[in-house]
Amino acid sequence: SLLASFVIAITVVPMLCSKFLAIDEIKTKFNFKYKSKLLSSFGRFIEFLTKEYGMLLEKSLKMRKRIVIFALALFVLSLSLIGIVGGELFPTSDEGTFSVSVEMPFGSSLEDTDKVVSEIEQYIVNLPEVETCTVSIGLTSFFSMSGNTNSSTIQVLLVDRKHRDKTTTDVANIVRQHLSTIVGAKTSVTVSSMSTGGMGSGDPINIKIQGDDLGILKQISEDFKEILQNIDGTIEIKSDFEEGSPEVRVTLDRQKSSFYGITAYQLANTLKSSLSGSTATQYKVNGDEIDITLSLSSASQKKSIEDMKQILIQSPRGQYVSVGQIADFQYDNSPSQISRQDQVRTITVSSQLSGRDLQSASNEILRKLEEYHMPFGYSFEMGGQQQDMIEAFSSLFLALMLSIVLIYMILASQFESLLQPFIIMMSVPFAFTGAFLALFITGTPLSLPAFLGLIVLAGIVVNNAIVLIDFINQQRKAGLDRMTAILNSGRYRLRPILMTTLTTVIALVPLAIGIGEGSELMAPMGISVIGGLSFSTLITLILVPVLYSILDDLTKKVPKKS
Repeated sequence: SLLASFVIAITVVPMLCSKFLAIDEIKTKFNFKYKSKLLSSFGRFIEFLTKEYGMLLEKSLKMRKRIVIFALALFVLSLSLIGIVGGELFPTSDEGTFSVSVEMPFGSSLEDTDKVVSEIEQYIVNLPEVETCTVSIGLTSFFSMSGNTNSSTIQVLLVDRKHRDKTTTDVANIVRQHLSTIVGAKTSVTVSSMSTGGMGSGDPINIKIQGDDLGILKQISEDFKEILQNIDGTIEIKSDFEEGSPEVRVTLDRQKSSFYGITAYQLANTLKSSLSGSTATQYKVNGDEIDITLSLSSASQKKSIEDMKQILIQSPRGQYVSVGQIADFQYDNSPSQISRQDQVRTITVSSQLSGRDLQSASNEILRKLEEYHMPFGYSFEMGGQQQDMIEAFSSLFLALMLSIVLIYMILASQFESLLQPFIIMMSVPFAFTGAFLALFITGTPLSLPAFLGLIVLAGIVVNNAIVLIDFINQQRKAGLDRMTAILNSGRYRLRPILMTTLTTVIALVPLAIGIGEGSELMAPMGISVIGGLSFSTLITLILVPVLYSILDDLTKKVPKKS
């Protein structure tokens, strides 16, 4: 777009100027009132501003050391704003959708689950901000087609942002507060957004705990969950370790079973045939084969574990022995899945954030976790969006440094000097100062779009300094002394500098305000560019002429010393 505008600026614009800038002809033909009150007032304001700026510039050139010290102090203080504004991978965008997960106790029937979920559904659909609500009761495995009747999901879609006063997060918090009053079900509310869904590694806080013993890992994960609960801003804290469904483990008593000559295979086969049935043969009719399954005819032996102990098993000697005589029964839960990373067992503790930026929350969590005494052979690491943010910011920082080097190389070749581009490059640090200040005032954390704005700033804030330095060089080539050349440069270039800055800033205002659905994602870029460009322009108008005069004095002293 810059290349296209450059071509238009050196071809079409001069042609149009030759046609439309004949003031007297246009005034006579169209009877335009160029001396209206508005234009006259604007002209007087520009003249006043130019006069005041010229006086300020003249005073600044007489106290150059104070100006430089003040500018450096301002830049150093602005660096502290980085820690204050915080950081995040992507801003939370209001996409108008969130989900509710409902988990009932193991063994709950589909009717019991439906009763609780219907109550939650009735509450949600009555909220004025809700447009549609989709309920899925019971989860089914794609491969085994076995139903899990105790888990359900509710997907909620809100009306358009312009038709509601509350954000998606506000509505989700209201639902979350209501669900806390429901007894007998474990619920969680997850807000869908670009930062937690389409981009990044899911949850903002993601802690991976690694070790060998699953029991110790489970205990550590419970301790970590308790630590997260005591930190402000963390919500929906959960672990990916699941107990699994309750089960009964039948353990063969080797001493007793050897007396009867019964093996573990015979015991397992008898229990399977008695409870689930076994295919004895197939019945063929009209080309179809129908399995004939044999199982216990009495349902009473399938109702409880005590009844199951009375199932008889035949020994090789022809004796009938009850299962309870040769086997022990234990109640337990087995994990539904065991996760590994790099061949090491891993449990992940995750959390959402509410009302707090990712960087400050992650730093506080890391400090708390480092105080925790980890058993020997066990470790943890932070992942999720925190890890993605560190990697993204590192890559963007390298891109920023490369862009600054390239800018300096281009300016050095154009000005045929190593010092004058250095003066121009002083606009870049103060652009970052203005960007951090704008993010601080608006309460916007430093995110990936805001960092992209900093890279954009590095390329556009040097334009004002280029205009000033180039005009000063032209004035000095024309025979004027340094002071006069600098003052003339400030007076004559103030108007075009203000025009270019204002047009860029005003054009970015809609982006910074965040108008439209999902516009929150790119708003930090507009805020950082507006703040950086505005502040850098004010500093450039004073600091660049001062630095020019200082370095010019230094270049005159160097040949004398040599």
